[in-house]
Amino acid sequence: MAEVELKLAVDPADLDRLLAGPVLAGRGVTRNLESVYWDTPDLRLMRRAVTLRVRRIGRRHVQTVKDAGVTDGLVTHRGEWEAPIGGPAPDLSAITDPTARERIGALAPAELAPAFVTRVRRITRTVSAGDGGRVEVAVDRGDIRTSDGRCEPLAEIEFELKAGDPRAVYDVALAVAAEVPVRLERRSKAERGYALAAGVDPPVRARRAVDPPIDPDGTVEAAMAAILREGLLHVLENERSVLGGDPHDGVHQMRVGVRRLRSALSLFGPVLPGERSDAFADDLRWLAGELAAARDWDVFLHALHGPVSLAIGRAGPLADAFAGLDARSRSRRDAGHDRARAAVVSPRFARLALALGAWIEGRGWRAQAVSEKSARLFDPVGVVAADLLDRRHRRALKRGSGFARLPTEARHRARITLKRLRYAVEFFRPLYPVKAQGRFHRRLAGLLDRLGHLNDVATAERLVAELDGPAAGPDAVWRLAAGAVIGWHARGLVESEADLVSDWDGFAEAEPFWTRDR
Repeated sequence: MAEVELKLAVDPADLDRLLAGPVLAGRGVTRNLESVYWDTPDLRLMRRAVTLRVRRIGRRHVQTVKDAGVTDGLVTHRGEWEAPIGGPAPDLSAITDPTARERIGALAPAELAPAFVTRVRRITRTVSAGDGGRVEVAVDRGDIRTSDGRCEPLAEIEFELKAGDPRAVYDVALAVAAEVPVRLERRSKAERGYALAAGVDPPVRARRAVDPPIDPDGTVEAAMAAILREGLLHVLENERSVLGGDPHDGVHQMRVGVRRLRSALSLFGPVLPGERSDAFADDLRWLAGELAAARDWDVFLHALHGPVSLAIGRAGPLADAFAGLDARSRSRRDAGHDRARAAVVSPRFARLALALGAWIEGRGWRAQAVSEKSARLFDPVGVVAADLLDRRHRRALKRGSGFARLPTEARHRARITLKRLRYAVEFFRPLYPVKAQGRFHRRLAGLLDRLGHLNDVATAERLVAELDGPAAGPDAVWRLAAGAVIGWHARGLVESEADLVSDWDGFAEAEPFWTRDR
């Protein structure tokens, strides 16, 4: 059967207050659960993204097979197959479902051994939500243990849909988040157990944006939901990268996800109720600000300071200056990553993700007066997409008018408008033939790359100013390196000015691909 679940982590000290509060008040069931996770010595099941668990509940034993499932926002849709068995060791003959057997693969009982054990005291309540929604809330307190004595505490709240729409899971989780501070927990107990058993978390790569699954024959509402859901996934699936798996690229990709979400809310603003979408925009702006320092210093170190240091600063009279600038910059970069990690594990981030997920899954934008504006939600997306792209395109051309004469700040504003156009083009890419998009998209992307470098140099001047101050001392030698970095790239901008203007002209002359069949 399919399991629909969501999980939050909580401070153990808050669990009693939560259980006494209004959301989980009432009668429930308390059980002590011991679950042994089995695998082969070479962790064959882990590599297949399958878990085999035997749980002791009183005198009974229940065997469970789970697959990795699919995550849709914060909710995981997972395959789960349970069967009662006669003892604490796995009974592979009890796995009768063909899908479950295919997930497990060829396996002999003698190959299996315990990989780790979870012991929890679980308090379960069933909560009603929405129109017929029922959510089982399990509050777990305990630990994960390995055979060699390693241990990790557990304090989690699991929400599992028993009846109704998945929106109910979000609603109950939001009610819990209003009572006690929570943070997102996207790892299963099995993932945490395997990481503990191996002594190291598995490698995590930053997740890039993908095209949203838009049906060309669908409505604006369906397309908008797909675009917003993909944006939320882009943010959430980079959480572990930000926390340490691949922090540099993870911060960058999470910021891209945030910008895409903000751009989508702005793009569909004409059909959205303003108050709720504005609240999301404010929270997303906060998150972008918390990630900014880490990304800015990463870019400074790798794209600006690094090339100049390699060319002139590794040896000779400026070596000490570049070493000093590198040390000060890395300290600021590390502080920026600390700030980003703190944001990602904060209750505000969790509430934002839960509220946005609930809004998307519950089609929260329908809570507005019926009007000509709201009726456009049910128009064909192919017609409306072209109109929205036209609007973004015209705005970009207007912002960049007289580009060769525009000062740096005006070019920065033009760049922001062009990025919004690029996101809109990428949102609606599934609606148009790939070949037709090529030339326009290449010219837009090339122009944005050049403008991005212009912005990076302007940001570098601000960052260097942040390094300065009374604490730096009047004779700080790193200033020589900072001046060299700014001067090097400023000269590069002058030398590439003609190419930048040419790139703008090429973009301005490119025929919009979405207008060809109109």
